[in-house]
Amino acid sequence: MALITSVNDPYKLEDLTGELLIIPNTYGLVQELGVFQSSGVIGSSFYIDERELYTGLLVDLPRGTKPAAGREDKHRRRHFEIPHYPMMQSIRPSDIARVSSTADGMADALSVKRAEKMMFIRRTLANTLEAARCQMLRDGTLYAPNGNVVLNVYSDFGVVRKEIDFAFGTTTTETLHKGEEAIAHSQDNLKNGGVYQGLIAICSPTFFSRLTTHQSVRSAYTLYQSTQEPFRQRLGGSNAMHRRFEYGGVTYIEYRTSAASPLIPDGECRFIPTGTDFFKTYYGSADTFAAVNQVGQEAYYFEKMADTDDEWTIIAETNFANICLNPALMIRGYSSN
Repeated sequence: MALITSVNDPYKLEDLTGELLIIPNTYGLVQELGVFQSSGVIGSSFYIDERELYTGLLVDLPRGTKPAAGREDKHRRRHFEIPHYPMMQSIRPSDIARVSSTADGMADALSVKRAEKMMFIRRTLANTLEAARCQMLRDGTLYAPNGNVVLNVYSDFGVVRKEIDFAFGTTTTETLHKGEEAIAHSQDNLKNGGVYQGLIAICSPTFFSRLTTHQSVRSAYTLYQSTQEPFRQRLGGSNAMHRRFEYGGVTYIEYRTSAASPLIPDGECRFIPTGTDFFKTYYGSADTFAAVNQVGQEAYYFEKMADTDDEWTIIAETNFANICLNPALMIRGYSSN
């Protein structure tokens, strides 16, 4: 549970979980797509029980023959740590004394400045989660810039990432077949009877542009016009936040982010199946006594007035780990020319 200052005693903390969470989020595309399923765990780590079912077939034997022992299912438990992401903001009397953020001539109150700080904190936490999820999709690694927790699902699960070269620089490349290759690979690697709703490709602007203007796509749309015709309708128009292009059973989605730190590498895309339960976000408990042995929440918020009555401190934290339990389903799309 999160904590706030007691109404009856400004130096006493009380439990509160919901207040920070009612501030509007500014999640990005990955959150909107619902790729990751979220759940809370107790503590700062979690376990994954991996079970590989044996799907062999029986063979006929002469009657009276002792049957051979069948291969049993494989079981393995994997242990993962959850990184800790704290942040702090503070308000001093000078921050609100004779200061107006609305230019209405009224000095800011502490409540106004608190709301401003809380919105900044909430936005930062949400942006961190989005970037961390993109890093798992992009590299198969856990977001922990300081290296306190290290995880690479490809090496840990013993999987070699599938990569598809679209070769946009070659006019004879059939991009439709590239999408079909991604679909086939996803279907073959669902394993254990898994299903999915569809296949999406989260694209950098460069990849998306080269795909939709490639000769093979132009040829496909030469003889007819549809509601998503890429050269007349511009795939949602110039005001579309994330333009989409459905082609050959794959939904290609443009993800425009900061050019200085793109969430999807320039000139690349990531194919991801939707509607599976292989992509997880696990939230750990807060680093407080009140949260000991409690199921982790998405975010925590703490605040208190200093005993000297000269500083209001706002502390927030989120503790999460994003993981793909089947790394073979994350496919890299790129172009070598």
